[in-house]
Amino acid sequence: MRVIGHRGGGYDYPENSLSAFNNCKAKGCNTVEIDLRRTKDNIPIIFHDETIERLTGKIGVIKDMTWDELKDLDISYNHPLRETFKGGERILSFNEAIEQCLNNDLNIVIDVKDSNLDFVQIILDAYKKYPKLYEKAWITSCFPVTIYMIRRRDPKIVTCLAFEPKVFLGLAEESSREHGLIRTKSFVKNLLIFILDILHEWALTRFTYFILGISCVLLHKDIISPHIIEEWKSRGVRVIAWPINLPSEKIHYTKTLKVTYLTDTLLTEKIT
Repeated sequence: MRVIGHRGGGYDYPENSLSAFNNCKAKGCNTVEIDLRRTKDNIPIIFHDETIERLTGKIGVIKDMTWDELKDLDISYNHPLRETFKGGERILSFNEAIEQCLNNDLNIVIDVKDSNLDFVQIILDAYKKYPKLYEKAWITSCFPVTIYMIRRRDPKIVTCLAFEPKVFLGLAEESSREHGLIRTKSFVKNLLIFILDILHEWALTRFTYFILGISCVLLHKDIISPHIIEEWKSRGVRVIAWPINLPSEKIHYTKTLKVTYLTDTLLTEKIT
C-alpha cells in the first residue's frame, strides 16, 4: 500500500462519496480515507467539515442537523467538475461507506473528526457489526485521548495518530471560521493554545506514541524529512504523509522517501 485516496480523492470526485470510492477501485488504489462525524440525532456519517457550506452551498452545522436534513443534500454542488456528476452525490452514512468499501475490497482509513468520546463506542459498534474491519481498516485521529480509549477498549484495532504543527491553533482557527467568529483575543487562552502545541509536539516522539500503542503516524508533509522517517522507523512506527498532490511530490515520496501518502487526486498515479 503506497497510495491512499484522501476522502476517496476529492479533487477528482466529490469527497467521501460513492463515486470517489468507485474511482479509487477503478484506478487500482486499494485504500481510501474517510471522515467520521455524527448528526444531531446520533447518526454517524461520512463528512469532513463541521459545516455543510463548502460542499453543498447550504448553511448549517453537522452536529446541529438531523440525518433527514442532511441525507438528500448534494455534496457535488460546489465541486469544480460538478457538471459531470449527473444527479449529484449525497452524504453517506457510516454503514453505507463501510459496506461500499468492503464490497469493493478496499482498505479503509477512518478519521475520527470529533473529540467527543462517544465516537469510541461508534467505532467499537462498527467493528462488531463488520468484523472484517479488523483486517481491512484502521483508525486515525488528531485527538490522542480518542485513540487511547479505542485501544484500551479493543487492542486488536489498528490505530494511527494524525499530527501536524500547531494542531491546537489550527483547530481553534477552523472552529472560529466555521462559526463566523474571530479567534479569541484573550491573551491567556492564546498562551494556553501555544503551550499545548509545544507540549503535544514534545511528547509525541517521547511517550505519547508508546502510551497510545499506535502502529503508524500520519504526518503533515511540511514536517517530514528522512531523519523524521528513520526516527519513527526505529520505534517500529510507520510514517504516512499527507496531503501529497503534485506529481513532483509523489515522485519524491515514492522514490526517495519511500513512504505511503494520502492524495486528493489519482489522475497522475501509476498504481501497480
